[in-house]
Amino acid sequence: MSEKPEILSKSIQLLEDLINSLENNKPIKETTKENKNNKKTTTNQKQQNNNTEKNNKKQTTTTTNKPSSSKQQTNKTVDLFATSCLVVGQIESVKAHPESEKLYQVTLNIGTEQRKNVLAGLRKFYSEEELKDRKVIAIINLKPRKLAGMLSEAMLLAGSTITEDNVEKVKLLEVPEEGVSIGERIILENDDVNNYVPQETICKKWEDVVKGLKVLENKPTFNGRNFITSNGKLTCKCELPNGSEIH
Repeated sequence: MSEKPEILSKSIQLLEDLINSLENNKPIKETTKENKNNKKTTTNQKQQNNNTEKNNKKQTTTTTNKPSSSKQQTNKTVDLFATSCLVVGQIESVKAHPESEKLYQVTLNIGTEQRKNVLAGLRKFYSEEELKDRKVIAIINLKPRKLAGMLSEAMLLAGSTITEDNVEKVKLLEVPEEGVSIGERIILENDDVNNYVPQETICKKWEDVVKGLKVLENKPTFNGRNFITSNGKLTCKCELPNGSEIH
């Protein structure tokens, strides 16, 4: 019998609280399971919306910051060519190699106190007189190697082609006698010499560089870009047909 008055008392108290809330315009507390589920659903939707917005921002940022493929290719081209140190040199002396019918032994001035000893397979194409004092383009940061028993410390660059008569034709890359200094660096047009490796850095990618060297419109090019000297004013030449190899 003692439980009923207690239950009645609680019911009366709940009614009084309800009346008080209505009189004071206070919201009635939501305690039903349905309301709780509605709150949970609303929270989950907000979280999903936030995640979607973050993903969209991330994708937009990634797309904006990603460089174009053409720009990547250009940078890759310059980086590869920049591993080679090509300079203007002058042949100070030249003589036939005593043990090879193809090679000349050349002393090359590259604008420093030290001269480079070069073995060049040009005896079939040039006389000693034609080479003496001639300005040339040479790569000077290859690893030195022996040819016919002598050490070669650099390589002269020349274009080559096969004529219609099946005869090999070779032409050294030409450098005008005036307007260029001995030792001046060869770079690609529209590039900065500061992007290139120092001459003491050994070039380990020369074989890859050679694949891109061609003659176009009587000019030596790398992947279609002209050679120029580092002063940006002089264009080198090579009078051979388009597509002739350079090595």
